[in-house]
Amino acid sequence: MSRSDRNSLARRSFLKHSLRSAAALGLSGSAIPLFASPTSPDFSVGEGVVDTTVPDGVELAGFHRVPGNERVATGVRQGTASRAIVIRSGETKFALVSLDVICVSPEFTQRVAARVGKEAGIPPQNVHITATHTHSAPTFVYLRQWGKIPTDYMTQTEDAVVKSIVMANADLTPAELFYGQAQAQGANFNRTTKDYKTDAQFDQTSTDDQRWLDTLLQTLRFQRAGGKPDVIWYHFSSHPVCYTDSLSGPDWVGMVRQHVKDSEGVEPGFLQGHAGDVNPGDGTKWIGAPEPSADATYAAVKAALASSVSVPVKELKGAAGTCELPLDNERLKRDLETYRQNPAACGSGVWVDPPFAADWYSAAKDWSLTKSALPIPMSTLALGPIGLVFHPAELYSFYGLQIRHASPFEQTLVVGFTDHSVGYVTDPNAYQAEEYAAIVVPKILDLPYYTPNAGRSLAATAGEMLQKLAS
Repeated sequence: MSRSDRNSLARRSFLKHSLRSAAALGLSGSAIPLFASPTSPDFSVGEGVVDTTVPDGVELAGFHRVPGNERVATGVRQGTASRAIVIRSGETKFALVSLDVICVSPEFTQRVAARVGKEAGIPPQNVHITATHTHSAPTFVYLRQWGKIPTDYMTQTEDAVVKSIVMANADLTPAELFYGQAQAQGANFNRTTKDYKTDAQFDQTSTDDQRWLDTLLQTLRFQRAGGKPDVIWYHFSSHPVCYTDSLSGPDWVGMVRQHVKDSEGVEPGFLQGHAGDVNPGDGTKWIGAPEPSADATYAAVKAALASSVSVPVKELKGAAGTCELPLDNERLKRDLETYRQNPAACGSGVWVDPPFAADWYSAAKDWSLTKSALPIPMSTLALGPIGLVFHPAELYSFYGLQIRHASPFEQTLVVGFTDHSVGYVTDPNAYQAEEYAAIVVPKILDLPYYTPNAGRSLAATAGEMLQKLAS
C-alpha cells in the first residue's frame, strides 16, 4: 500500500470516527467543530431560490400515455422551484442547481451555463443542474409518449434557473461546512427484486450479479456568518414517483422540504442519487406511498444533521470530462430487422404498443450503425475531503455503491440526472432478461441500446476522474 493510500485510509477513519462520536454525544450541526482546522475564511456559500410552479395545461412527464390521452396539469399539489447554491473558495466558484423536473437536456444546461458565465462570472464548466426527477413535472428532453417538451415553460424555467444562480452569487457569505450521514430505513427499496443486499453489506468482493440498495442519506449543511440562514442540501437515492394524477409538484421531495423547513427554518436542496432500480418506501406499495416515504427520508435527514461534523474546505477543485458509453449495434440491427419484416408482431412487450413501435422505427431506421459509443458528460467537484461526481444516468444501485466504495475521498456523493439525461444504465442481468429499463427506455429516449457492460464503463470513468481530482 502506498503512502497516499495509507493517508487516505487514515483520513477516512478519522471522519467516520468523528461522525460516530458526534452521534453518541448528540451534537448537532451547530456544535463545536470536531476538526482542529475548520473551513478556510475564504470559503463562502450563497443561495437563490426561484419559483417554477407548473401552470395548468402544461403536459406532465413520467408515465406512458398514448397520443390523445396526455397527462396535463390541472392543478398544483406543491410548487416546484429552481434551488441554486454558489460555492466560492478564493477565486474559484461553482454553481449547483436542484431543479424540480424529470430531466434536463445538455442544450438546456449549456444555455444556462453560458448565460451564468456572462451574468455571474462563473465558468460554464462549473455550472451543474441536477433534476430531482419528479414524475409530476414536465420533461426538457424528448420522451416518446411520456410527455412532450413544453417549450414556453422550458424557456421560463431557464430564466428562473439563471436568476436563482445570480441570486446565489449575490448572496455569497462566509460559511463553514458540516457533513452528516444516516441510514434511511424504510425510505427506499430495490424495485427489481425482493432478493437484494444493502450498502451495509457492500465491500470490495461485491459484484453486479447481485441487486443492491443504497440506504445512505448524506447532508451538507453550510453554516453561515452574519446571521444568514444555514443552507442545507441532502443526497439520497430514490425515485419521486408516488403520485400518478394530474397535479404538479416535487412528489415526496416536496414533503421532506416542508418537514425540514418546519424543524430547521430553511428549505433544503435535493441531489438525486443512483435511483435506477429504486422506488420510494419500504416496498409495501410498489410505486411508493408519499407520506411514509417522506417521513422515513426526513427522519434520516434529521439524524444526519444531528450527527454532522465540521469539514475543512481549504480549496475547491473540479474537472469536467466525458464517458464513452459503449453501444450495442447488433441488438439495434436485430430489432430494426424484426420490425421491418413483421411490424404487426411488434405491438407489445418491449415494443410497448403499435403506434409507439412505428414511431420508434421511423426514427431508428436512419440511425448510424457504426457509432460504437455515446459520449456523455461527467464532472467532479472536491469540497475539501468530500468528493462529488455528477453524471446524467439513471444508474443502478450497484454502480453508485461501487463508485463511492472505491473513491479516494473521505466521503463521496454520486449524483445522477445531472446536465443531461441518458436513461437507465443497468447491470448485465437486465439485458439478459430484457428488462424494461434496459430495452424499452432507450426507445422512449430515442437513444440506441447500451452494451450489457455499460454500467461498468461509467463506474470506471467516474473512479478515474475522482482519483485524478484527489491527486
